[in-house]
Formats: sequence, structure tokens, C-alpha cells
Amino acid sequence: MLSVDIFSRVPIYQQVIDGIKEQIRLGLYKQGEQIPSIRELSVEIGVNPNTVSKAYLELERSGILTAAMGKGYFVAPDASERIRSALTETERQTLCAAAEKLAGAGIPEEELLQLIHQVYQNHVRKEGS
Repeated sequence: MLSVDIFSRVPIYQQVIDGIKEQIRLGLYKQGEQIPSIRELSVEIGVNPNTVSKAYLELERSGILTAAMGKGYFVAPDASERIRSALTETERQTLCAAAEKLAGAGIPEEELLQLIHQVYQNHVRKEGS
């Protein structure tokens, strides 16, 4: 279930966007599947329908959702790939910035590579459990 934190510094419409993307990424909403109507979701999470509408429009603009006049919003055919690509690029930029900062602080390349390898191995072990 999608939820929002009214005390967060992240705008509520952005929390809705992030929540819908996460649900698609996790497979809770599949390609071509209809998502809750603006009214349904606004009641479910207790926010103004205009806020949900703003989030849905942004998701449509970014190709995550498609709208069918009079029917509602549906998960776009390539939504999962778009979400994964955006996540990958964001994380890549974060990793590059961190590596650059560590290299600038004099951390040897071998140590950086070893750290990345260790993080990856821990992830693989967790997924296998």
C-alpha cells in the first residue's frame, strides 16, 4: 500500500510518484494494468485529489503511465525499463561522485575496487538467502 509522510521534506506529489514507481518496480502493478483512480488513491492515502492528479500527470509525461480518456491510468508498456534506467543512471552518478571524492582523498584504486566488490558480494548473498 502506498503511503505518504506529511512531515517529510519531500513534496507529497513526489512521494506519490516515487510510491507508484516503486510498486511498478516491485511488480505490484504490471504492464497494461490499471492503477487506482485519482479519487480512489486520494481517499486511500488521505491527500487532496489535485495532488494525486499532479503526480499522475508527471508519471504520464515521463512515460510511466498512459491515460485512457474516461477509463483512467494504466502502466505503460515499457514503464519498468524506464524506471530501472532512471534508477541506474541516478545511482551511477552517485557512485561516480563518491568514487571521485574518495580518490581525491587519496584512497588507492585497488581499495575502491575492493570496496565495490565487497558491497556487490554482500548484495548477492542477501538476494540468495
